[in-house]
Amino acid sequence: MEKQDAHFRHILLYYFRKGKNASQAHKKLCAVYGNEALKERQCQNWFAKLLFIRPHKDITKLKE
Repeated sequence: MEKQDAHFRHILLYYFRKGKNASQAHKKLCAVYGNEALKERQCQNWFAKLLFIRPHKDITKLKE
């Protein structure tokens, strides 16, 4: 499960950098991985973390 979570975080980072919002990223994730991939609230939480992260931190090491 942890490996899958890291995969979803990388996908969310990709959409974040493309300028998408959490809702748009959630819809795209659900289209590919099904409705149980991540809840929309989880996507919103990760986008909030990405907004406030320091540039020198390694995003892949973030924990929920």
